[in-house]
Amino acid sequence: MVLTISSKTIARRRVHIIRVQNLTNGGSKMKGMLTATCVLVAVAGFALSAFADDDPGDPSAESPTVTEPYFGEREPGVTPRLFAPSVLGSNLHTPPIFSSDGASVYWCRMDGREILWARLEDEAWQQPKIVRFAFAFASVFVSPDSPFLSADGERLYFTSFGGGLFHRRETLWFVERTESGWGSPQSLPFEETSPSAHWAFSMTTSGTLYFGFEEEIYVAECNSGVYGSPRPIGPPISSSGLDAMPYVASDGSYLLFASNGHADHLGNIDLYLSIRQPDGSWGDPIHLPYPVNSVHQDLYPTVSPDGKYLFFLSTRGGNHRAYWVDASVVTDLLPHEASEEGD
Repeated sequence: MVLTISSKTIARRRVHIIRVQNLTNGGSKMKGMLTATCVLVAVAGFALSAFADDDPGDPSAESPTVTEPYFGEREPGVTPRLFAPSVLGSNLHTPPIFSSDGASVYWCRMDGREILWARLEDEAWQQPKIVRFAFAFASVFVSPDSPFLSADGERLYFTSFGGGLFHRRETLWFVERTESGWGSPQSLPFEETSPSAHWAFSMTTSGTLYFGFEEEIYVAECNSGVYGSPRPIGPPISSSGLDAMPYVASDGSYLLFASNGHADHLGNIDLYLSIRQPDGSWGDPIHLPYPVNSVHQDLYPTVSPDGKYLFFLSTRGGNHRAYWVDASVVTDLLPHEASEEGD
């Protein structure tokens, strides 16, 4: 029996074709052949299965041989700069998510629901690879997206349409680090049914979760490792338009998010800041100034673990690409005395 496997991209999703051939030899001549071809459903992230290739398969994924943090990119000032397009690609679903030591980075592209990662190792950035989980076939059902790392780097959280080939609801999942890599995917535990969640989400050090769904930002408190019922974040952050992709500071002192529903946006989706008030409420959204925001889509904000840079996606160059800017565009708007965590 011969097993051959090929890959192709169909409708922006990678599928694998498995062809099984039963061969019977008679002397020098093959007497019979039975060919069965099975096409597994083109679920996003299938490339992470047991048959997956570590190579993301994009020429732009070739990593430069550099030893400096952040791929040796020239540091930005208060004007956003394009970040590492030769490494990350030119049509992204997430900006780069760095580990606390700056030696690992995770991201997703628009052309497939799979998490890519690269590591600074042996004094050089290694070529990007697809994140693998312990249970190989879990990837067929999990198809991860929108990675978020815990502060200690021991958990990788993500959104997923996990639960089977016909599961149509995107929810929150995680894997834990083991001695051999990432463990098996687990659904984030809630007291009730896991809520739907889409695209960017984040959480504080104490575990309070912020996520978006259907143009609204939700908050869920963590109690002994289990999350309670999510509640809408409400005014003044909520608007009549889209409010999504929340990034909360680890101490809960401020929140960055994307919106097109506040009056001062520049005509598309823009980035906003809300500061935690002394009474625990959220302050009025502050529109991040031009040129951080533009007339194009500016979305998915995240701050590097060292607090130095704001990363985000923008279509100012055409496709969704990663940009970075000095974090002072955010920190200069914060009060001089950090507020206590009220998450």
